[in-house]
Amino acid sequence: MSYGDGPGPESERLIRELITKSGWSVVETRKASDDGKAPMLQSDGGAVRLPDFQAVRPEPGPQYVEVKSKGEAIEFGVENSVRHGYERPKHHDYIEMAEASDTPVWLFVHERNTGVVLRQRVRDMDTVGSVTDEDTLRQAFNTTDPIVFF
Repeated sequence: MSYGDGPGPESERLIRELITKSGWSVVETRKASDDGKAPMLQSDGGAVRLPDFQAVRPEPGPQYVEVKSKGEAIEFGVENSVRHGYERPKHHDYIEMAEASDTPVWLFVHERNTGVVLRQRVRDMDTVGSVTDEDTLRQAFNTTDPIVFF
C-alpha cells in the first residue's frame, strides 16, 4: 500500500481542504521524509516528529496541524464518556515542537463513521488517562506504544 491509500491520508486531504477553504496556505511537512519514517525536527537537544502540515496566513501567523483519522470515539461505559487516543510519544513530540518553534500545534480528529471533525490545540488538551500495558496495547490498539486519551 502506498502512502496515499487508506483512511489516514483521506482524512488529511479532508482537513487540508477545510483549512485552505478557510484562507490558509498549507505546506505538507509529512512528505519531508522519503525513508518511510516520520519527518523530524533536528536540534542539538535531539529530534521530534513534525506534524502533518503547517498552515500559514498573515494573521494569526503559522500553525502546525496533526491529523488523526478515527472510525469513532471509544466509549468508556463506567465513566459514561467517549474519548479518542493516540501514541503518547507523538503527543510529547507535538508539545516539544510547539515549544521549540514557538508555533501552535493543533490536533484535528476526523471521525470517519460520523463525519465529525474535532480540533484542539495540543498544549491545551486534557489528557485524561493512558494505557501502558503492552498486551492490552497489542490486542486493542495494534501497537506497543503507550496511548494517551483525550
